[in-house]
Amino acid sequence: MYGRETREKIIEQRKQGWTIRKIALENDVSERMIYRLIELYQKTGSVAPRTSKACGRPGKLTQEMLDQICEAIDKEPGITIQRLQAQLDLPICVSNLNEIVREKLGYVYKGGERHRKSDQEAAEH
Repeated sequence: MYGRETREKIIEQRKQGWTIRKIALENDVSERMIYRLIELYQKTGSVAPRTSKACGRPGKLTQEMLDQICEAIDKEPGITIQRLQAQLDLPICVSNLNEIVREKLGYVYKGGERHRKSDQEAAEH
């Protein structure tokens, strides 16, 4: 990762009309990195690296976080995965949270509500 000073220097050089190739050679960075930095700067107005919690490899969930997920679902069985993620401010993306809720915690979504698989199976038998 390149420091903030280098990133700001690259943006300044581009604003001054330097070519991507010249910037890459001068700063010993790849052209692809420069294009990504320019795109980030145009979107956000900042050269700071992206820090989204919902990107990349998911963080590990503690047992406390898993318990909070179960409590939230038990309290509101119709809660959506998106709302659950936002409400608990979990450090994982929605698709991974959905998999954890289904596979690790054993919830199924049926009739507009989430139920534990064992609860549903017991009710059916």
